[in-house]
Amino acid sequence: MLSLSDIAEEKYLTREHLSRRLKERWEQIPKAPIINATDDVLVLDAISCGTGVAFILRALDHAQTTWDFAGQEDADGWFTAMQNVDGVPRALVSDHQKGLRSAASFVFQDVLHQRCQAHIIRQALIWITKYPRTLAGRTLRVLVLRISRIEREDDARIWVATFERWLEHFKPFLAEKTDGPNGRWWYTHRYLRKAVSLVRGCTGEAFTFLIAPSVPKTSNHVEGGLNVQLKEHLRRHRGLSTERQRALVALFLADWNRKNSCTRNIT
Repeated sequence: MLSLSDIAEEKYLTREHLSRRLKERWEQIPKAPIINATDDVLVLDAISCGTGVAFILRALDHAQTTWDFAGQEDADGWFTAMQNVDGVPRALVSDHQKGLRSAASFVFQDVLHQRCQAHIIRQALIWITKYPRTLAGRTLRVLVLRISRIEREDDARIWVATFERWLEHFKPFLAEKTDGPNGRWWYTHRYLRKAVSLVRGCTGEAFTFLIAPSVPKTSNHVEGGLNVQLKEHLRRHRGLSTERQRALVALFLADWNRKNSCTRNIT
């Protein structure tokens, strides 16, 4: 990473002049805009920012992003962030974090919600492991990986029916218990049970994209695109205070909005 002196040399400025310009930049922190999400797809995600989190909300068709900050990712934080959105979107896309889900059900009642398939698959595979030792684990891994390949409603119905047959077949296996000392016990296959619980709980919203027009399967429009760049900026400046990291996020996203606005006006 370039030092302040190196950057000043590149810009043909003195170090003191560059330092003053950067200080002015830090003091001109843009406010989060109110974005229009009417009949749009709203993608929601949160990233670590200093000692707290940054909430990022992007309306895809309008190519506009807003943001907010909180000490932790919970329903109150998400509720406040959602006040920066005007209009009712036709669908939401998110990782379905508990606090986000709670706030969204209140603010955007009856709006379709696509649960990010990438998050479902990633978390389920962590619990199933890469090389499951049991037949139940190996077959569930195959089913989980097939989620991303579903493109039609018929495919989804077949997948759900297959998963339900899997549940019925391995029900006794999943119920196996291990006895411990002092009369204690635990489920023998508890991590596999966690994966099952996750998959079973998300099937209702894993395939929303099939019935809602132009809704992506994942939140990668934010997490995999915009957020990758933003996280890299934060990584490079991880020594900054939480206040300065929040400023960095706001400046980055305001610049993102400005560039997208210019592009839309040209086209």
